[in-house]
Amino acid sequence: MSDKFNEQNKEFSLGAKIKDCGFVPNINSYDAVEEKTNHDLMDYSKCIPSEDQQAINHYLRKHDLKGKEVLHLGIGNSSIAKMFSHAKSIDGITISKNEKSYADSLMLANYHVTLANKYSEHFHSIVKNRKYDLIVDNNLASFTCCEKHFLIFMNSIMDCLEESGALITHWLGMQWILDHGINDTEECWRLNREKLAYIAANYNMSLKEVGDIYILKKKPTSLQQ
Repeated sequence: MSDKFNEQNKEFSLGAKIKDCGFVPNINSYDAVEEKTNHDLMDYSKCIPSEDQQAINHYLRKHDLKGKEVLHLGIGNSSIAKMFSHAKSIDGITISKNEKSYADSLMLANYHVTLANKYSEHFHSIVKNRKYDLIVDNNLASFTCCEKHFLIFMNSIMDCLEESGALITHWLGMQWILDHGINDTEECWRLNREKLAYIAANYNMSLKEVGDIYILKKKPTSLQQ
């Protein structure tokens, strides 16, 4: 992925001071540092869905996901999987062992959850041979450790998103960043519409707003038009 990564993103910048943190993202911390962060990892397995997740769920209820392949990044209490048992498949990604254990306990035939840090090349290896009709991620950049790993994440998304597929996020999740005072996410990763539009343009994607929900889709290539 390195040649494609370097060529596609040579001019991309949201103003991050840390271009490459020098570590490998893992499931023991939100960022790429080797040691565990000094604050506990969040676990939403026993919580009701967050306000932004509830809004996304409400939006998705209006659409038919029968036969669709779905990727949910940051599964929380698996609300999407429980709502859409008629989807062809739902893959979940989390760094929370409790969230994965809860997801597995549901024993939903179409639901498979993997422990992975979405900013890692390990995540890319998991999804690179898949094609999803829908990808849901409330917090695209909220836990970003450096520019390099955010771009690896976005390249992974582009590789596994169907040409007609959609990436869905929410304003509340975009606005939230990890800022506990220890190993914080840089302020530049607090996304707004303008930053999301910049990301979309960098990846040749369209951007649509439905209230506080944002929907990104690949633009057709000249061969598809």
